[in-house]
Amino acid sequence: MSEFANHIPDDMDSVLAQEWCDDLHKVLPVIFRNYKPGEALAALDIVPKVRPAPAPPTQYPANGVAFELTIFEPFTGLEMVRRFGYNPTGWKFNGTEIITPQTKKFMLVSIGEQPNLKAVKSELAQYGAIPAGQWCDAFKKAFPQPDGNGSIGVVDSSWVLPDGGASFPCVSAVGGLFFLWSVDGFDAFWRWIVEKQA
Repeated sequence: MSEFANHIPDDMDSVLAQEWCDDLHKVLPVIFRNYKPGEALAALDIVPKVRPAPAPPTQYPANGVAFELTIFEPFTGLEMVRRFGYNPTGWKFNGTEIITPQTKKFMLVSIGEQPNLKAVKSELAQYGAIPAGQWCDAFKKAFPQPDGNGSIGVVDSSWVLPDGGASFPCVSAVGGLFFLWSVDGFDAFWRWIVEKQA
């Protein structure tokens, strides 16, 4: 309260001044009327609380730059169908289940326009191993904010649609998770998740 007393107008008697110091809500309007906002806070020896800036959205890694992904809680291939928003009835999963938590290193690779998934797989062989498709879900969790520069795919066509067509998991250019037929062609904006070899 002594700091407030230093800023009470000279024409205020001591009894009224004491009452005002006891009633903070009466003192503040006087202080703010006689000072600019920043000076008033300094006069009251108040340090305004500064809210931390929101964390910037996590950007996708650049092509060829190593990054780690972790699957903390393993899930089945058919559970991933459900996670992606599909009804798993009639789907089949022919891949390898990930049954323990694990962390691995990956990188994104661009290989230009390709006619189908078989061609993509062939081109990616020089960069590293093709990971299990479940790592697509881990990528989305690690990098939730899409960059809008094209889709991200994992060349694992272990998911079989109810109509019998093989499909693989992707993150769309706008961040949605989906499965795409392996016979489709791919434009040059696609990037592919490749597992880095030790």
